[in-house]
Amino acid sequence: MLNRVWGMGIVALTVMGCDQDPGRPIIGPTPAIDVGPGTSSGERIPDSFAQQSSLPGDVARSERALRPVSGGTLLVLRDQKRAVVADPDRDQLFVVDLEGASVTRTISLEAGAEPGRAVEDAEGVVHVALRGTGKLVSVDPTEGEVLGTRAVCAYPRGVASAERVVHVACAEGTLVTLSTDAAETKPVRTLTLDRDLRDVVVASDGLWVSLFRTAQVLRLDTTGKVLRRTLLPSLFGNGESVSSVAWRMVPGATGGVIVVHQRAFAGEVVPSPGGYGATGAPGGMVSTAITTVNESGEAQGTSVALAAPLPVDVAQSPVSGRFLLAAAAVEHPTEGSRFGRNLLLASSRLGFSTRPVEMFVDSEATTPVEIPRGQLVAVAFAGDTPILQYREPSSLVVGTRGISLPGEPVEDTGSVLFHLETSSGLACASCHPEGHEDGRTWHFSGFGPRRTQSLRGGLLGTEPFHWDGLETDFGALTGDVMQGRMGGPELSEEQNMALAGYLDVLPGMPAPAAHSTPSVERGKELFNDATVGCATCHTGSRFSNDQTVDVGGVDGQLQVPGLVGLWARAPYLHDGCAKTLLDRFTTCDTGKHGVVSQLKGDDLRALTDYLETL
Repeated sequence: MLNRVWGMGIVALTVMGCDQDPGRPIIGPTPAIDVGPGTSSGERIPDSFAQQSSLPGDVARSERALRPVSGGTLLVLRDQKRAVVADPDRDQLFVVDLEGASVTRTISLEAGAEPGRAVEDAEGVVHVALRGTGKLVSVDPTEGEVLGTRAVCAYPRGVASAERVVHVACAEGTLVTLSTDAAETKPVRTLTLDRDLRDVVVASDGLWVSLFRTAQVLRLDTTGKVLRRTLLPSLFGNGESVSSVAWRMVPGATGGVIVVHQRAFAGEVVPSPGGYGATGAPGGMVSTAITTVNESGEAQGTSVALAAPLPVDVAQSPVSGRFLLAAAAVEHPTEGSRFGRNLLLASSRLGFSTRPVEMFVDSEATTPVEIPRGQLVAVAFAGDTPILQYREPSSLVVGTRGISLPGEPVEDTGSVLFHLETSSGLACASCHPEGHEDGRTWHFSGFGPRRTQSLRGGLLGTEPFHWDGLETDFGALTGDVMQGRMGGPELSEEQNMALAGYLDVLPGMPAPAAHSTPSVERGKELFNDATVGCATCHTGSRFSNDQTVDVGGVDGQLQVPGLVGLWARAPYLHDGCAKTLLDRFTTCDTGKHGVVSQLKGDDLRALTDYLETL
């Protein structure tokens, strides 16, 4: 059911193009109000929920494992009259008639498929990456028919189509090109690029490919050669912030690409109550930016830190040039709150926003918009009409009309808490995107450098937590970090259990498909060799004994990390010293991580080859 209210934590931000009227609202003729004197688009809007001690409402646990939000699950077809919507929580696809505001086709997929990005080819066939099963499904949106499903890679993410081919960007670093004919299972081409590929966009004479955690954009020519790399700009040129976590890259309305990404504070962070919100940097410890990259590789980013946590999707209108941003953080509900941070309009051109942010409030709207109380997870334009996809209840907003999407409600307090925006402007998912990690080595006063740890692959039973093993149990972890450092709500025992249970079932990153090569087998022998000593601490299904041990040097006692999905977690070690697994055994060896000093050349390569299969 759709409610005539703004949803919790739903943020859609538009930045005007050069020819757009800066006073035009993004949805309906809604009047604007100021958020207060002195508040600019580079500053956070004050949080009225900072004093709230706990979350209201019952604790809900879902029998289905809700997926962490990834964005990019909404595709408007070329006719601008229909959209294909992916529902990764229920393993379904929907074909929606935008003009009639109705669902015309529901396509059920195999359990665990987790449909994500989608693209339409020249023949009108839609191809969807299935992140959960490593496949590409091709469907006829008119008939609602599955034309074929093909295995692609371990973890497919982005998709693009041109000249009778579909390009699939895979997390393991391969860019796989397939025929648009679903019956053709053999790849046309497979390129090996950097690890952690995210999105792919077709250029006039090649391709654009983005890297997720390092926030880079690669420009390829038609042969697949990398012509240049563009690192998305930070907010300052003095090293106070760095770009990270490029959630989504889409084609620009006039060429090039648009990337929505995070910016991370690069200075020293105080790990004390409220410390994560006290960096002094605009936007806080983690902020949001939109960057455009033109055909020449020149990047222009927003010159302000946008107050929009978890920027999972972005779209640009082909008509007006307006930008629409989906920020998926769930806003803390408050009693007596007049409005939430729902629709923000930066009334200036991209990169030069200095005027006050304006907020639109439905209670004063002349034409109220039907908006559900859920997470905004994807955005698109049909012409100049914004299309918004919401989660729980699963629904779309098309202009001023709401469309309920089929499926039983899936409620999970753990998912809400994981995506909850705290008073520091952070959600758990800000540093742990999709339950993984942001690739950052943070500098904490009193602790030194500490690498963000992945939350996937099983959490319960691995206590104590953090590199130093100082968080004795999950309640201590959330009390110290989420409530204390991040300024989040105090969680009840039931809420702690819900969040822990949600995280505990997130699967590890699947290892790239690898044959049992002689090198891998040799590496396995070395790993289990008692004289080498790897398996002394790295044992069991997670390859960790969950103990706190002395690793030598100045680092002292540290937790033994699990090794499942290790291939996807560079840089390595608690201080991020090792850029590659080979560095771990050479330039970053402390002498107490097993006995590997006698391993040379082929043996070291064999050991790393084996570790990448875990």
